[in-house]
Amino acid sequence: MKRGSTMLSLISILALGSLAPAPTLRHMFYPGKAFSANPSQNIGFQEGCVEVADIDTLFTPVFLPESSVVKYLTMYYGNSTVPANLTVSLVAHEIGLGWPTHTTIAAVNGTIPDGFEAVTSSEISHTVDMSSTTYTIEIAQPYDMDRTTVVCGVRIDYIPPSIFAIALPTIIR
Repeated sequence: MKRGSTMLSLISILALGSLAPAPTLRHMFYPGKAFSANPSQNIGFQEGCVEVADIDTLFTPVFLPESSVVKYLTMYYGNSTVPANLTVSLVAHEIGLGWPTHTTIAAVNGTIPDGFEAVTSSEISHTVDMSSTTYTIEIAQPYDMDRTTVVCGVRIDYIPPSIFAIALPTIIR
């Protein structure tokens, strides 16, 4: 058997994906300090966590690999003795339509009355399209100065695109 035909067989197998590894869940973590608020609002930080008691909405831009599939959204937060309804959302903004036009891809609510907790969304399956969409994580809660709520971070779990799914040029000799 010629060396070229063996190489061609290997390339054929790889192109068909039969030797492609199983998709692996990856994580993108956004710490509390990554979040911003409206410029007119003051943000406080505690040991890397952002205080959200007197702020109604916080946000941060999201950058994920093109064609990744988002699976879960997890929020790590703490709350004082006053219960809070805290919502974190992964939001898609269509580039041509501006900021007000957005679609919530995943959301998770935290309602712990006192202490720290991690809450995870149900499983989703959203394919990232950075060519026509921008993404943000938004944290929202009702305004209340009587409580101390902190968000220590938000994690996005996703499956990156397979290199075997990328169309490669054919080399002809």
